[in-house]
Amino acid sequence: MVEGTRALGIYDHKAAASTGTAYRIASDPQKIGRVFLWDMFNPWGWWMELNSTHPLTGKRVRALSNYAEQLGLPTEFDMGRVIGEGKTLNKSRLYGNFFLDVVLYGAETIGFLVGLVMSVILWSNSQNTGLVFGVPLIGLGIGIIVKALVMFPDYKQAPETDILTLMSDPYASPLRGQPAKLEGQLIGRGDAGYKFGSDLKIQDRSGMLYLHYASRFGPIGNFLFGMKRVQSLIGEQVGAVGWFRRGVAPWMDLIQLQSENGTIVNSYHRFWSFILGSGSIILGVVLIMFLSS
Repeated sequence: MVEGTRALGIYDHKAAASTGTAYRIASDPQKIGRVFLWDMFNPWGWWMELNSTHPLTGKRVRALSNYAEQLGLPTEFDMGRVIGEGKTLNKSRLYGNFFLDVVLYGAETIGFLVGLVMSVILWSNSQNTGLVFGVPLIGLGIGIIVKALVMFPDYKQAPETDILTLMSDPYASPLRGQPAKLEGQLIGRGDAGYKFGSDLKIQDRSGMLYLHYASRFGPIGNFLFGMKRVQSLIGEQVGAVGWFRRGVAPWMDLIQLQSENGTIVNSYHRFWSFILGSGSIILGVVLIMFLSS
């Protein structure tokens, strides 16, 4: 119901969850102010806002602060200081690879479309039916694998950190995952209204974050994990390793979760990306071979 009525509310609940809990926990409002740097200065913020029902949190707080200053009212956040810090950010880090990253973010779609165009050109010259079906699938598979190589870097040297520190990184991206280790308590499911949901919420001393789980057995494995194991993990103190990403709401693609009683949960995001990419390429090659005329 909340998801279906997002546009009717005063705020996008997806964005509210993470910033709201960080604000409740952190003792210094200026620490939360640094979270707004991403909203106002990172080009991914503008891109992600296209898929949001409301403006990003930082932009809304800046507008409210401007109104308060015009009315001579006190403000809790020194947005002038935040904006000043934003102007000192490394522009080459913010914009240098942004357009390339946007292309990589849609690599599977672009690969499929490029393959489709190539298949039409090749078919017009050879009348080979197999090319029409096979080449787009090969392009799709290549796109998936290339995107996976960028999204899931090596995590063996993932640093220990906290949620507020991750959220305060103005250079964070929804594409280029940042390896990180967190320690905290599992406080519930990622989707509180779905009792079979496999995603989790972790909370540490500085905020709350979604943990996105992927079973090695695909959607069926996700459903079984959500049905049989998630409830027993809620309330546990855990250590989590994964790739942090920032969008309208931040999240972590989980690699491994280890609870205080020794339970270990492994997640397979990178595995499934390579399986799907390789499978698409192999299927495309098979179709070209068997449908050739």
